[in-house]
Amino acid sequence: MKQFLPSEHENQLLRALESAIRNRIRSHLEPVTLKLGSIVCEAGGVLKHAYFPSGAVFSLLTILENGSAIETANIGREGAFGLFAAMYSRTSFNRCIVQLEGPMGRCPIEVLRHEFASSE
Repeated sequence: MKQFLPSEHENQLLRALESAIRNRIRSHLEPVTLKLGSIVCEAGGVLKHAYFPSGAVFSLLTILENGSAIETANIGREGAFGLFAAMYSRTSFNRCIVQLEGPMGRCPIEVLRHEFASSE
């Protein structure tokens, strides 16, 4: 597996973590680049990874009863997609798509669940 290396454009959420926690999470990050328009997860889908964009931007879409979608949030390098799954339910409430292609790291949900559990 290719190692995820920090850079000046590192995800700001990761950068804000205590260094020991950040290093443990970073050791599990896999660098990925998803194409524009790629669906990261469908609403109701089960998340296996959390995604930490460093150059990409995600759009979260809420799916309405009639099947149409409304954009409800954007996530860039200041945040992450999938943290809710690490704390609570693995089921995604939103469809997540790649709005701006770019680098990101993904981390298995189980690693983050362990970090949350050990920080209580």
